Formats: sequence, structure tokens, C-alpha cells
Amino acid sequence: MPEAPLPPTPAPVDNALSGGTWISGTGQNQVSGAVSADSAYAEITQWLTIDYTRNPDWTDRVPQPSVRNLSYFSGTEQVNVTSTRLHFNITGHTSCKKVFQAYGTSAFYQPQKFSVLANEFDKVGTSYGIVDGSGNAFVFGPQGSVQTIQPYINRVPWVDAIHTAYSLTQTGTTDGMREWPFTMPIPNQYAWLPSNIYRPYRDYESIESDIYDNVDEVYNGPGGRDLKRKSIRMAGNCLLMGGGGYNTSSEPGYGDNVAGIQNLISFIESNCGVLTNSGAQQRFIKLIPTVSNGHGWIQSGDWIAINPYYNTGFHDYT
Repeated sequence: MPEAPLPPTPAPVDNALSGGTWISGTGQNQVSGAVSADSAYAEITQWLTIDYTRNPDWTDRVPQPSVRNLSYFSGTEQVNVTSTRLHFNITGHTSCKKVFQAYGTSAFYQPQKFSVLANEFDKVGTSYGIVDGSGNAFVFGPQGSVQTIQPYINRVPWVDAIHTAYSLTQTGTTDGMREWPFTMPIPNQYAWLPSNIYRPYRDYESIESDIYDNVDEVYNGPGGRDLKRKSIRMAGNCLLMGGGGYNTSSEPGYGDNVAGIQNLISFIESNCGVLTNSGAQQRFIKLIPTVSNGHGWIQSGDWIAINPYYNTGFHDYT
């Protein structure tokens, strides 16, 4: 059965951490002293974007009363979501380029600042409470993005012994979407689909947690049934929230900007740590896996490259 199109949702609310613009902004440091166009500079830049949706992680599914006889089958079924988490795509950029240009100052420094764009409506158009207001500056909502509104820029005189030209943009995701490509699957004959943070909620649940509507189930031999598709978390701090279904009022930052900024800092810093992490079990994966098809788990060839240059010390949360 084809997927029904998702309804459009209203524009998100932009909750900026601090004022600033992409080219310039508050928090700059400039060293006086004009220089000529023959002078070489190292211009180092850095920015980050995280697009996310919140999805069910676990439910309280229990057997429901049912009747089966020679006249009819009857039953009702409902499961309650007991925990939720984020599925997000993350893009980090770092670069250092050698430039020759006459500037009014001999050095320039601008810290990296962020903005939270939160939406109170989820990907199927359901509202879970407000995300705006003076006390909710750092509420994530059921979907949205964390964006760099002011990139880190550091411009200093070029020194051959110190500076090297580079440009690296990483784009990765937390989840791999594994699918059985056959109606009657053969063990390990999996396909890995492109990342899509807007996939239906049922793709995030195990067969034990989902309702049994048989829409996307397949049988897996004597071991029982298994789902045709499953979004599997591979890496990252996904802001797991337990204790029941999601509501914006259950977020740490709801009505409390102090707790909210701490939650946001932890989210950004921990996930930037994954960008530079060389550990095999904590790596974001490519948006379109290619090496892992035919395997039951993501292979190392589908991890994104390590970024040795990204530095969270340039983040400014004031």
C-alpha cells in the first residue's frame, strides 16, 4: 500500500541563542592595523546544522482480548508510547583557506552561535504543546532544527609552519533504515535505504511494540515474524525521553531557559564529539548507504569520515 502524503505543517519558531548575522555579529574581536592586498591570511571557518524529528522508541504493548470462532474474529488493540527519541541528520563544516586581500584590520575573530527552530506540530500534523514564549527558548518540539546563525571565523596572518589549507563538510545521520527486499526473506539479505527523518512512525518500532495490522510485516521462517522495515539507531545523543508519551511540557527546557540551555549545550557538544570520534560503535552513517546492502548491520564503509578539525571550543552559548 503506498504511503499517504504527509500534511504540511506551519512554519517553525526561531528561538535564537544570541543576536548575530552570518557575515558579522556581536562577539567579534578585531586587531587594528590595516594591511596591503599582498598579505596572506588564514581564514578559518566552522558551522553546524542538525535537522531532527522525534519518534517513538518503545511502547507498552500487551496482549488484548480477542475472540475467534467459526463465525467471526473480533478484537481491539491499542498500545501506548512509553519513550521517544530523536532521529536527526547532522552536517558539520570546517575550512581553512589562504586568502590575499587588503583588510582594515590585521586579525578578526567571530565565535560560532546557534539558533533553535522548533515546530509544535509533528510530521503528521499533530500538536504536542507550544514551543514559543519567553520561557521556552530552548524547547525542541516534535521536529525542527538547530542551526548556526553566526559561523566561527578566525582570520590571522598566514604562517606556513602552522596553517594548512583544507575544506571538509560531513553529513551523516543517526539511523539506518534496514529493509527486507523479498516477500519471504532469506537470512541476511537486507537492503539499507536512504536516510529519511520523516518516515512513518511504525518504522521505528520492533515487531513486539507495534500494532498488528499486517501492513508491513513479513514472515521470517520458523523464528516467527519480523518487520519489513526498521529504523535502527546507530550513533548520537538522541535525547531519549521516557515516562510516557511526548509533550512539549515534558522537555527539560519547558518554562525553564536555564535547564533548556544546558540540555541544548549537552546535545550539541556530545554530537559534535561523534563527528571527531574514531570509535567503531559511535559513528554517524552516510545518508545513502551503499556498502552495507546484503548485511544485517551497517558496515564501516558507510560511516562518515572523521573530522579532525571541528572544535567545540569555538561555540558561544551566551
